[in-house]
Amino acid sequence: MSATFDFSKIAPSKWIDASSTSDHVSSIVGFLREQGTFEFPKLSTGLFPAASGIGSEFEATGYRSVWIRDNVHIAYAHFQIGQIDIALDCMRALAKFLSKQRFRFENVITSGTERSNPMNRPHVRFNGDDLTELPEKWAHAQNDALGYFLWLYGLLAASQEIAVDEIDWELIANLIHYFEVIEYWQDEDSGHWEETRKISASSIGTVKQALKQWLITLQNHVPEGVARLAATKFPVTIEKTNGFTILAKPRF
Repeated sequence: MSATFDFSKIAPSKWIDASSTSDHVSSIVGFLREQGTFEFPKLSTGLFPAASGIGSEFEATGYRSVWIRDNVHIAYAHFQIGQIDIALDCMRALAKFLSKQRFRFENVITSGTERSNPMNRPHVRFNGDDLTELPEKWAHAQNDALGYFLWLYGLLAASQEIAVDEIDWELIANLIHYFEVIEYWQDEDSGHWEETRKISASSIGTVKQALKQWLITLQNHVPEGVARLAATKFPVTIEKTNGFTILAKPRF
């Protein structure tokens, strides 16, 4: 394929063929950068709305709102390409919003609320401009969204990108307790596509990996975090049971 290939004049499906070289691929990346393909418009909070636009018609779509899951994906992408500050700003804002959801976590943990109602679950879609809840009814029972957040937060902590004193240990403890109380391995949630609630492998796997990441983080990278979690309102400890090392909570 010619090095002078004009990408604007042919379908993207034909940009690469068996003769393409690494230089050719680099030229494709350069072209996409020029078109702004890799630019993610973000809010002043560091979060990313589902779409960008202006005017009342756009506002009516609801796509100015922020989804936790989407933002974790975008933050991780920036983390992987070395744009750490963008990833951290996004995750810090998500953590700040979820810290405002503490009453929802605690109500579920202590059985003070009916968790079958998705509006009683921690909200996974919200106003990214001021980090407040949206009033409309939504399928907030999405364990994968919360699992993705917990996973990347743990990964950033393990890489020392988030300082120990900056980590919201109460939030981490809330999430761990919450997942156990709802029995995430058999909890029916709306999952990635926000559909009819059912037991979803994609949600179970995401939460499991998040918990595994925090075990790795605590045991290998942030050992002082063990004491921090044990001192939270809802303590979490590391225990060995049946040959497995797990994050555990004391029974109420």
